[in-house]
Amino acid sequence: MVRIVTLFVASPGDVETERNHVADVAAALNRNTAAERDVQFRVLGWKTDVRPRIHEQGPQGPIDEDLPVEQCDIVAGILWKRFGTPMPEMGGETGTEHEIRAALAAFRKSGKPEVVICFNDAPYRPKDAAESRQATRVLEFREEIRGLELAYEGAHDFRDKILDYLDKYLKAHYPVTPGKVTAAIAGDPGRYVKGLREETSYFDVQDSNSATTAPTGSRSKSSTSRSPPRRAPARTRPNGARYAPGRSRSRRPCWRIAHCSWWATPAPAKARS
Repeated sequence: MVRIVTLFVASPGDVETERNHVADVAAALNRNTAAERDVQFRVLGWKTDVRPRIHEQGPQGPIDEDLPVEQCDIVAGILWKRFGTPMPEMGGETGTEHEIRAALAAFRKSGKPEVVICFNDAPYRPKDAAESRQATRVLEFREEIRGLELAYEGAHDFRDKILDYLDKYLKAHYPVTPGKVTAAIAGDPGRYVKGLREETSYFDVQDSNSATTAPTGSRSKSSTSRSPPRRAPARTRPNGARYAPGRSRSRRPCWRIAHCSWWATPAPAKARS
């Protein structure tokens, strides 16, 4: 039975590339590392999983109802130069801030969800006072929750970091399902070859007296030693002589009289009368 791991991404609009990377990485893991554990990541977001409607708590209300973060397995917050727009209905919190704080509160209460907050350390210079205030709010929030962050530099580095994080998450929570390895990694040539080597690293050596297991590529006496060659039965001639062992380049065979060590020649032909 496939188990679903829900991954909620909380972020403002300036890290859209990173959000896309989360979806791409999750899809890639679903084809190999997650598949061999009978696990599938499901990335959640308000654009794809929330029913748009008017709510008394503003835009954040439908998100909280349709995607309650306390029921997710992982909440990933991603921040760079923007913190979001404060909402009066949420007490002045931004949507991203509200989602991350709700996830942290749920984790402290029940141990779920696991929260990872990612901060982009790529260089940035604010263009005006409004952008400077946004960047300052990100720095203040980072200082408040220091110790829970995953730092990265640019969207490309983020892809590698989130891949490493999710891969470690799978290995920490879900063991490999026996028999799933080869089928799961068939789409990844490198891991497929590695899996085949692991599965075929031993072979059985059996004979009439014993059976053993030996590593592939190793030499064992039972598989490499050769017994002395058997000598073919001697061919005898009508006069009791037999051919000498070995091959002769001459068409005329040479032979040896049985049980003797000296060479003999054919008897002379009878003279004609």
